[in-house]
Formats: sequence, C-alpha cells, structure tokens
Amino acid sequence: MAGQEYTGNQYPQECEPIAASKFHKVLYELPFKTRGPPKPFDGKNGISRNNDFVLLPFSPDCSIKENYQGGGVFKQQLWNVIHESLSKPIKSSSDFENAIRKYSNGIGNFALLHNYLNKHTPGLEDFFDVLLRIKKLALELPNLIKTGVPFLRKGSPEQTLDFSISLSQQQISSLLANAFLCTFPKRNFSDRYPDINFNRLFELDTPKAKEKLLCILNYFRRVCSRTPDNVVTFTRRSISKSDFPRWDCREDAFSSINIAVNHKGSIEDNGKKFLRVDFANKYVGGGVLSRGCLQEEIQFLIHPELIISRLFTECLQDNEALIVYGAERFNCYEGYGDSFKFINKHFQDDLEIDSSKRRKSFIVAIDAIELSDFAQQYEKQSIIRELNKAYVGFYNKSSRVLPVASGNWGCGAFGGDADLKVLLQLMACAVTKRSLFFFTFGNNPQKKGIDSMHKFLIESNINVGLLFKYLTQFSQYYEKRNNLFEFIKGLHYQQVFSVSITIKL
Repeated sequence: MAGQEYTGNQYPQECEPIAASKFHKVLYELPFKTRGPPKPFDGKNGISRNNDFVLLPFSPDCSIKENYQGGGVFKQQLWNVIHESLSKPIKSSSDFENAIRKYSNGIGNFALLHNYLNKHTPGLEDFFDVLLRIKKLALELPNLIKTGVPFLRKGSPEQTLDFSISLSQQQISSLLANAFLCTFPKRNFSDRYPDINFNRLFELDTPKAKEKLLCILNYFRRVCSRTPDNVVTFTRRSISKSDFPRWDCREDAFSSINIAVNHKGSIEDNGKKFLRVDFANKYVGGGVLSRGCLQEEIQFLIHPELIISRLFTECLQDNEALIVYGAERFNCYEGYGDSFKFINKHFQDDLEIDSSKRRKSFIVAIDAIELSDFAQQYEKQSIIRELNKAYVGFYNKSSRVLPVASGNWGCGAFGGDADLKVLLQLMACAVTKRSLFFFTFGNNPQKKGIDSMHKFLIESNINVGLLFKYLTQFSQYYEKRNNLFEFIKGLHYQQVFSVSITIKL
C-alpha cells in the first residue's frame, strides 16, 4: 500500500482558490488569463522602504556609497549600480566576482566558481551562457514586481491565523535570479530571517556545493528557456494555544486512519500527490545556501522555488508551520548529505494544475526540536511541543484531506528518536483525520517495528489520549535504555492485568 497514489476522483480541497484579501497578498492581477504568465499587479505600496515589506534592490530607498578620487563620498541608487555592473560582459569567474563586489559589500571569496569553472567541470560548460540569461531575468525585476512583497511574520500565540502570499512562477524566477546575483540589500534584522543571497554557497569549495550549483543552474536553464506560467502560494499558519488539542483527553482511534510504511521509495517520488513533510529548520531552507544537504535542503534544491520563501519568512515559532502550494519540481538527485548528486536535468513535473493555476503540490515545513540532550525529547513539554507542531502542519478545515507523506522527522542532525517521532506524527494524523504514508529510506527493520506497533495500538484499543499518557511516563525509564515500543506494550499489559485483577477481587 505504501507509496501508491491518491486514487479518489478528485483531490481533497487542501487550499481555497486564490482571492486577494487582507490576509492573502496576491502579486499578480486577478482574474488571470488561462494562458501565459499572469500580469503583475500594479500597486506601489511597499516598493519604498516599509517595515512590513521586503526591501527590494530597485527601491528608491536603496543607495550605495561611492568615493571620489579626491576623498569625497556620494550616493548612487543601488539599482543603477547593479544595472551598470551586470550589463557588462562576464566571461570568467573573476569577472563574476568583481561585478557582484561593485554593489554587494561584505561577501567572501568565490572559491566554488573559481575552482570548478576553471577546471571545465561537466555540467558547468554553459555556465556563462546561463549566467547571461540569469542577468537578463534579474534586471526584469522592476517590470515583474510592481507592488510590495510582504513579510510572512510570526503570529500571535493567542490567535489562529493563516497569512498567504501568491506569486507567479515568473516573479519567483526573477527574485531568485537577483538572489543568485546577490543584489538584495543587507537586512537589519537578519537574526529573524534566513539569508537569501547566494554568496555563502559560492564560498564553498566542495563537491557537494558543486552539485547544489548544478541544481540551481538547471532551474534557471529551464525557466529562461520557457517562461513558466503558473503560480505558487506560501502560507504561514499560526494556531493559538487555546486551539491546540488537549492531547491527554483525545479519544481518536488509530483504526480511524490508514498507515502504510515502506522501506523503499521516497516522499517526493512516491508521496508526490500527498501532503509532503519538509523536515524543516525554523529558518526555512536550513543550510540550502551553505553547507547543509539533508532532507530539507534537498527538497529546496529539487524544488528551487521553495528557496524564495527565505526572502520573506520569519523564523517559525512553536505554534507555526509554512505550507507551500504549487511549487514545481525541476530536478532529480541521488545520494544524501556528502553523497548528494544532481541527475536528470530533463525531469518534468507531471502534477495536475488546479483552478488557480497552481500545481497540486503540497509541501509543509515543520521544524522539530533541535536537541542538546537526547533525554529532553521524552519530557512532557517536549512531547506536547512536537505534537502541536505536527498538528499545525497537518491541520485543515476541510472534511476531505490528503494523506501525509513523511518519515524520520527531526531525527538525524536534530537528534530525535525515530520511534517517538513516528508515534507523534501518527497521533497528529489521527486527530486531523489524515492517513500516513511513512518512508523509512531503506530501513526494513524500522518498517517492521512500526507495522507491529501500529497493529498493537489498534488491537489493544489504545487511543491518542492513552498513548500520550504512556509516552509521558517513558522519561523516568529512559535511563534504563528501554525500547520505547516495548515499554508501551509492557506498560499497557501491566495496566490491563492490574485492572483485571481489581475486577476479580
């Protein structure tokens, strides 16, 4: 069963049709034509300096200081300097570095490009041809973004709210071209937002960084050859403390949903029509533009449109998730971490398009606790935090929802217990009425263990509330190196035996 596609006649209504509102900023004109890229919405609000909007490089408020030879200082509009610098021919990695240094201060070296371009590395033979098209796409930004790009700021812990931004793929491609060319001004609040310029990637002289660059270049090769004409919606969801479930009181049965575990296949291939979980960093994208190359970074590399979320998404709070509807997949890969490799530059995303011109692609970014102490995750507050985080990611008002495609969320670099994390996701699925397609990435013993545990939960009539109570008792036994699944089974048998003895007496 695991990995099979959704077989209903229609997709569940995971997201509403796009309509501009106070809580949904649409950067293109509505209604749109059925063919061709949507026309940019022409509204000047947010182009000039405004704390509610991204400071764009062509904003009249962006300037750059230059020195007279005689020692004086004058200011030039940043966009004029960018335009002049990028309009000149770039025929070497040194030319590229020098062009960017004309308008971007504080960047490091360009070791990645100096090393691999000078060695005529396979896959990079047409770098300067692609770069020429990237420059042209970047300089089109004032014609494609004619209104402010709002920040997806953190919500209030006392308010449940979705706030969305919808952009055309064409607009995203121009914004990403500017990020590639490092044109975005330095932010004053960089501690709250991920970086967006690509300079940190260019500094890395590693095979892994080269493979990342190949993914990015293939994206630009594709969008510059044929302008994409669909749209993507980014939604920041916040749920108030009072609206989260009381996990100890939930009576949801695990028999009410399906779970399918597969040690083969992947979330992005076999779960492509489901709600796919991005094992996120609270700064979305994690190390995609630096050294990271784990599950989240790989999702951003094969769906490069996800990278633009870093431009406007403030770091996620414990009660928040980022949901992306419509991101197109451009790349295939093999390997993981240091073994990651870009393959198949001709990959075609075959997902259907909805009535709002979005691919039926649903990705949810939820960040797990980054553990400093392995035992911390078994504490009651940690369990509640992770349950709430999964709940906000899986929550949907619709009565018909997609299954969740997930795996070892929060494990690996974040240090989580895979057995605990699958149970927490299963509990969140039961409460949100979603089935779970779980991928163990080649770990067949893990698959068997999860199957056995799921069967036990159903046959023993253990509901979400009871499982929560069992989980919160594990912390006092953790030091004895008990296996979590076996502990739950043993504790339940003990409780049942105790009750039966009491009844007999």
